[in-house]
Amino acid sequence: MSQHIEWELIVALSSSAIGYCLYYFLGVKKHLCTTLLDGRLKQARFSVVCVLVRRFLGVVFLGIFPLLAIYLLTEVSLEQTGISMPRGKAYLAWTPLGCFLVILINTFAARTAENLELYPEIRTSSWTLSLLILSSITWIAFLIAYEMMFRGIILLTFERSFGATVAIISSVLLYALAHMYKGSRETAGAVPFGIFISWLTIISHSIIPAIIVHSCTALSNEYLSIYYTRKRQGLNK
Repeated sequence: MSQHIEWELIVALSSSAIGYCLYYFLGVKKHLCTTLLDGRLKQARFSVVCVLVRRFLGVVFLGIFPLLAIYLLTEVSLEQTGISMPRGKAYLAWTPLGCFLVILINTFAARTAENLELYPEIRTSSWTLSLLILSSITWIAFLIAYEMMFRGIILLTFERSFGATVAIISSVLLYALAHMYKGSRETAGAVPFGIFISWLTIISHSIIPAIIVHSCTALSNEYLSIYYTRKRQGLNK
């Protein structure tokens, strides 16, 4: 491995690790939200704001921070991080098929007690159209950053260094580890899902198909989780 490739790998992994740690401690653990807002908002509003703040921190630390690091400290181009239009034709079939499959799976999985303990992330009984739109937009923005780090930076850097097989295995392991705080169910599910969208990224040379499939997964699960939560509470008409 050349020094050039080694340096790219070091920057990719170190910037991603630093970004994820900052996101985890400030966002997931709610240190920033609690420090700034605890006691100043009603509990229901505090829950909404904290989720939105966490997603914003994800955009900053999972997307912008590692992207700037690898762009400024290496000779990697934006296209090499998957910020480009997909190539080839295979993704045209696999992307909608992936969306169909995850929506189908979520139709059954979203109603389980394990899922409803985690989703919807925003805990409120007052789901208005504006809140639903705001949640959807921030979900997609967060997932763009998430895919940028795991597929655009980690996966594609590993692919240039070690080839596709090692890249997929390595990135999926890191991806699964990043889900451990959500429990064994999410961690286990991250493995097959991570393999699929990593493969989709490699064959298309773009993170766009992965973003689309991941957005289908997150949004369908959120909408179904809202429905089943309201049904349990007797709020659906």
